[in-house]
Amino acid sequence: MAANGDEVTYDPAFLNESRQNEVYATHIAFFIVMMIIVPCRFFSSRLTKKTLSWDDWLAYFAAFNTVGVFITSMLWLRFGLGRHLAWVMQDDLKNIENFFKAIVANEIMYTTALACARLSLVAFFYHIFGVSSMRYFLHGFVAFIVAWAISTYVPSIRTCWPISSFWDGTNQNCIDLSKFYVGVAIGGIITDIGLMIVPLPYIWALKVPLYHKILIAIMLVFGSACFVTIIRLTKVITVDLTDPTWGTVDLMIWTGMEVYSAVICCCLPTMRPLIKFVWKKLGLKQLSSSGNTDPSKPTSNGTAMWGSKSRQNSRHLGDGILASNADEVELTKHAYYELHSDNAHGRSQDSIAVHQQVVIVGGSLVGLSTALFLSHLNVPTILIERHPGSSLHPRAIGYTARTIELFRTVGVESKLKGIQWSGGPPRRIVVESLAGKWTKEQGWTQKPKGGPPVSFAEYSPTEGVAIAQDVIEPVLRDRARELGADLRLGFTVTGWSQDNQGVTVNATSNDGEEIHVKASYMVACDGNRSRIRESLGIQRHGVGLLRKLQSIMFRCEPLQHFLDHGYSQFQIEGREDGFEAFMTTYGGGRWMLAWNEDVDDPEAVLDDATQRDMIRKASGVQDLRDEDIQLITTGKWDIGGLIADKFSSGRVFLAGDAAHALPPNRGGYGANTGIADAHNLAWKLASVLCGESSPELLDTYDVERRPVADVRHDQIFAREDYKRYVVNKEWPGKNVEIMDDVAMEFGYFYNSKAIVGGPDGSAPVKRPNEWNGQPGTRAPHVALKGDNGSTLDCFGTTWVSISKEKRWSQLVAEAYKTTGVKIVFVHVGGDVTEKNKGDFNRLYGVDDSGCSLIRPDGFVAWRAPIWSAEAQKDFMQALGQVSLSSKHTDELR
Repeated sequence: MAANGDEVTYDPAFLNESRQNEVYATHIAFFIVMMIIVPCRFFSSRLTKKTLSWDDWLAYFAAFNTVGVFITSMLWLRFGLGRHLAWVMQDDLKNIENFFKAIVANEIMYTTALACARLSLVAFFYHIFGVSSMRYFLHGFVAFIVAWAISTYVPSIRTCWPISSFWDGTNQNCIDLSKFYVGVAIGGIITDIGLMIVPLPYIWALKVPLYHKILIAIMLVFGSACFVTIIRLTKVITVDLTDPTWGTVDLMIWTGMEVYSAVICCCLPTMRPLIKFVWKKLGLKQLSSSGNTDPSKPTSNGTAMWGSKSRQNSRHLGDGILASNADEVELTKHAYYELHSDNAHGRSQDSIAVHQQVVIVGGSLVGLSTALFLSHLNVPTILIERHPGSSLHPRAIGYTARTIELFRTVGVESKLKGIQWSGGPPRRIVVESLAGKWTKEQGWTQKPKGGPPVSFAEYSPTEGVAIAQDVIEPVLRDRARELGADLRLGFTVTGWSQDNQGVTVNATSNDGEEIHVKASYMVACDGNRSRIRESLGIQRHGVGLLRKLQSIMFRCEPLQHFLDHGYSQFQIEGREDGFEAFMTTYGGGRWMLAWNEDVDDPEAVLDDATQRDMIRKASGVQDLRDEDIQLITTGKWDIGGLIADKFSSGRVFLAGDAAHALPPNRGGYGANTGIADAHNLAWKLASVLCGESSPELLDTYDVERRPVADVRHDQIFAREDYKRYVVNKEWPGKNVEIMDDVAMEFGYFYNSKAIVGGPDGSAPVKRPNEWNGQPGTRAPHVALKGDNGSTLDCFGTTWVSISKEKRWSQLVAEAYKTTGVKIVFVHVGGDVTEKNKGDFNRLYGVDDSGCSLIRPDGFVAWRAPIWSAEAQKDFMQALGQVSLSSKHTDELR
């Protein structure tokens, strides 16, 4: 370069220098790799039927912004990057202005891409580590990353002020770009190093060989772009802004490599399913093996190994109605990949390890409800179900108002109302056949003598619905996933064990994928034939097996007009040929016909012609053509009543049919009782797992729920539907007084350590207005001003103190400090207003100064009818006692 007056001349060799090929090569190469890896992440999730989670969406959004970084990098080259400024200005002065504009755009997308990639990794860790202490660190990382992004955005858009002076050459009020870039890089390095270090103590605590721990640690280290960020920092320090298009080449190369690497690295930990799929397609040795095929006998600590052979064929289902034999499970969250070298309890040498706080075995109604309620309370939960989807042969059909109240708390009531095919309880009539004589309507229940008319509206803000089980289950599944539940369909449990530290479950998918689950507790929702209950050696009591039914699910348009009279259930009896059966509609044009199994040939499989003949016989429409009848599926049902002698053992809890197998009945005591089990157990698990309550709280699950199952068992067999089948049976609850549905549905009570001042047990159930808000009973519904408002809407996630007297709020403010239990105060007349004055006092059994303490499941735990001088002491003592507060329990010890 030579100066001559006002003119400057440059050496042609200097002007012709170019590093653009370096920029092209690095950006294009890494961009292509990233564009291969990101779709691979998506395909990997599809292979495992995985629903996209937060870490997926963040990774994809990071990739989207990285595409923007690539585009601006290509524009930089168009505007002169890699050439000297003198050449750029000589070629076109507009290029240098566009070059600096592209810098501003690139900074925004660079920051967004890195922040999302790092947040994706944080979300991934959040899924795989079910440890509260780890999650506290992760919450801190989220806050730090967001703060880092904001602190980068603001200087980026205010590099100079006004921003146009950054590219028009005036350079007014500009920041020092070198220092800015250094600050950005240091913030990124701190985050990346933290994400590498924090998981290490938890990895080191795993009970696996040392070299396995090292492999896992290396995987996590490479799940970070830290090394690239450090190299980029060295380029920031040496950047030459006097010749910006030439002096920033290294910085721009490593800027691109940093964001490409960040996206690639946040995708790498999710690649295992795809790698395994490709491995198998190449015909190489499989990475998994099958488990033991022989069931084990019960052991003292609850350990079992099972095979995975399915009993279901194309149309004929081997599992009966008495079982709620679970219908789903799907991979929704990422698994924590961990190589295993042993084969203990059926585990293979290469399985995916998943760490959650609660594992649920069985994914039908009760299992899904358990996952839903736990996830609503932010409890990390995984559900394992052997079937790939809902059964085509639905069982439960009616859901009571109390059940809908429970679903209301988790945000699915409106969805269920939108898909119901019938509001309120179904109507049933006795007929000789659909086309024959109709005799009398069977009431929803046999009402006790002298009882006032049954009215549900007085007791609940909602009503029951009629929905086929295979229609309601997808709604529950979707909502559970929305709340973060990890649902794995098509996985069969091959073995499990428990010890003082937790529960271990091994399962294999239909395509050979194996998972190894470690959790603090297990909920067995695996149906009437529960293998988990059997392996625990838990016996059952009740009337036992009464009879076996065969059934057909079918469509038949010519029969639809029989529903025009408002009846949807038909009890077929009183015929000269002695034939008895039951027909009902499941909505959507589907019918189900059930009749006694052929005792002479119970293993007989009905052919299509015989099935159609049975439909003609039951309907009384003999001229039905074969093409009028669309056969869907057949099933076999066990009818009887059996209650487990205990609902828990160690860290394992039974729920639904695994705990109480009850026959279909018009009180809806089967599925609805199981859903209530799930609700009762969920808040207790949540409270213990978060450290608020001592594990003793979990003992109250069996104490509270088993008596309810016993009462419902006795009520079923005291009513006309089943009474004739148990005439010669003897059990302690025979000949009990028949209770009406309001009492059975809303008026059962609990008496346990989690209740102070509960009922004396003189009556098994009463209507809510008879209990008057007594501790141990469901908190009464009081209509509130507003759209279908109810006091019940105040409950469901935490402890609640509810009163018209504001002084109770002062006690609530002190309660957390004293007991460690989270509690909120609801002021009636302030926070909420009763629709009819005086209802709150009357139904809750308190005066204007009194207070009720409500549990997270909506049951009254303690009550003070009036404010007293000892109110504060009584309130604190009661809260500590009924919550079995960890602090309170420690003090007692």
